[in-house]
Amino acid sequence: MKASRSMSIALFLALSLVALGASLQAQTNDPLREGKYYQLDYEEYIGVVGKGDTLRPGHIDKKEIADLNRLIVRYVQEKNKALEPKINKEIQRSPHHAEMIKNSNYLFEPEAYYYQLLSAVNSNGQKLIFVNAIHSSFLKNNKELDELRVVADGRNMYFNFWVNLATGEIQK
Repeated sequence: MKASRSMSIALFLALSLVALGASLQAQTNDPLREGKYYQLDYEEYIGVVGKGDTLRPGHIDKKEIADLNRLIVRYVQEKNKALEPKINKEIQRSPHHAEMIKNSNYLFEPEAYYYQLLSAVNSNGQKLIFVNAIHSSFLKNNKELDELRVVADGRNMYFNFWVNLATGEIQK
């Protein structure tokens, strides 16, 4: 009886850890989880980010949010990988500043940002999304996301790009 109870507890703990791991993995690949993004008003902001003469308003649905999650994660991974040679060169040149150099050049994990999204449809009927990422330390709370924030040189604290959801192509 005691052995059976111990096995039940062990099984429960193992399943709980598996569930916790799945939950953490889902969060890591979900930068656009609830409260981390805001859909900007097309009419108010399309002129600021350009392309207004060739686009019309669009809306982002839940499936497109899931697609954007994957594209944002991919974008951050690709940007970090592209920076590696430069980072490694700087570290070799100045090993005592290695940690500072790494922290100042790499983008953070995708979950460290708030996202402003502007949806539009091009003349081919393809959905384009302007993704504006702002590191969470720049904002007091997510209520500040309703106004577009453009930063000239935010280094790893800010980035933006256009993505074509039909093709998965990301454009700066």
